[in-house]
Amino acid sequence: MSADAEEPTVPVVGGRTLRSAAGWNAASLGGGQAIRISAALVLTAILGQEQIGIVALANVYVALAIVFVQFGFGTLLIQKEVLNDGHIGAATALSLGTGSLVTLATLGAAPIAADFFDAPELTNVLRVLSVLLLLKAFSVVPTSLLYRRMRFAPPAIAGLVGTVIGAIVGISIAIVTKSYWAIVWQLMITESITALGVFLAAPGLNLTTTRAELREVWSFGTKLLGTNIVNFASDNGDNALIGRVEGVVPLADYTLSYRILTLPVQTVGQTVLRSLLPIFSRLQSDRQAVADLFYRAQRAVAVVVTGPLIVIALAAGDAIPWAFGDEWSSAVTTTRWVAVAGILRLAFGMDGATMTAMGRPGWQFWWSLTTTTVALAGFGVGIQWGIEGVAASIVITGVPLALIGMQILSRLIPVTPWGSVIRLAPVAAVGATIVGLWAALSPATEDLAIVVRLVVRCSVTSLAYLGLLAISPTIRDEVRRFLPFGSKASS
Repeated sequence: MSADAEEPTVPVVGGRTLRSAAGWNAASLGGGQAIRISAALVLTAILGQEQIGIVALANVYVALAIVFVQFGFGTLLIQKEVLNDGHIGAATALSLGTGSLVTLATLGAAPIAADFFDAPELTNVLRVLSVLLLLKAFSVVPTSLLYRRMRFAPPAIAGLVGTVIGAIVGISIAIVTKSYWAIVWQLMITESITALGVFLAAPGLNLTTTRAELREVWSFGTKLLGTNIVNFASDNGDNALIGRVEGVVPLADYTLSYRILTLPVQTVGQTVLRSLLPIFSRLQSDRQAVADLFYRAQRAVAVVVTGPLIVIALAAGDAIPWAFGDEWSSAVTTTRWVAVAGILRLAFGMDGATMTAMGRPGWQFWWSLTTTTVALAGFGVGIQWGIEGVAASIVITGVPLALIGMQILSRLIPVTPWGSVIRLAPVAAVGATIVGLWAALSPATEDLAIVVRLVVRCSVTSLAYLGLLAISPTIRDEVRRFLPFGSKASS
């Protein structure tokens, strides 16, 4: 094994490595998502529903294509306890090969996708975005190696720089053209700069490998590919169904709900998964340590997201029509359902990554297949009530699936559904309290101007949430130790 492949001993549990990982990932994802959301809201105001809906349809296809580009090869580089140059070479060759094939397939499939969604504009949009797929293929291995070595700063910095420049260019083009092409070029510029930055910062890469290592990497990757495909169906099936059945304008309303919630949901969720996957992988031989960190992360995540998402859900009734106009009012109920779904998904969303980290990608596949089947069935029923029914189905199916997932995970590490419920109960009680407080404030603030009453209600409920949580020393300690700005004391 070469020096490049040699792994240092990393102190991970409760120490600086976890805070550093969470810190850089939070800066990258939080800062990046804040910029993307701000840019998206500006672009929404400039371009309107139909233009936004076209790009939302394109994103459904691109998200699926990226699943095949990434394939799961990079995850093996993070998860494997002992890594050598042959594994890196195999992952590089396979990533570039699959990326090239998917890019060529996209060029040919673009008219078919346009016909399926009855949106002729998609043909040229997808052909341009096919270049983005090659960029993703080139960045799979460099990014994974940086994460494995706990070097989260280079991807974070590259992503932030790319996001800022892409947002500036996208908004500038939108002002001039009033066209969806502004968003397309925003995406292209962001991904180009990000891929270049990651590639320059990565450890040395090579294509040297053997047939045995190619088979090993391919086998692991195909298991995760199945998982990623079914996860895609779960995450994007609602968008595809709404776009196909309802059209681009309702899809734009539905997409707005997700954009409003992208900052808290994706920032926290991806920060946790990016940080914990390599750490769980290094700890996989110590199951009790993994379980302890799992519980700590679960409660810390719940604390961080529950209050903000509840406040967003409550404020949506006034905020969305005021910010975007009455024509967007149908996004209000959807936003509220999606907010509740976000809390569930984040608090119970670590089971799949934990299965993979513990060397059970097959388990993750079968569990993802089960949850996706249930979710798609829920979408099919929910669409009878429009976008609100689809959003509600995510919550209705999500609660039992969350508990069942914890039960399955208990076979790998010593955690239980009841253990999670007990740890999350105080956070849920505080969340319910601020809902009641909001209701109590409503009559007294109803006659105020919209902006003023939003500020009053959001400020009072947010402060109450923080104050009630601060009463619990256990929660204070766990959040402080998990978050990047926490105490430097190790557990």
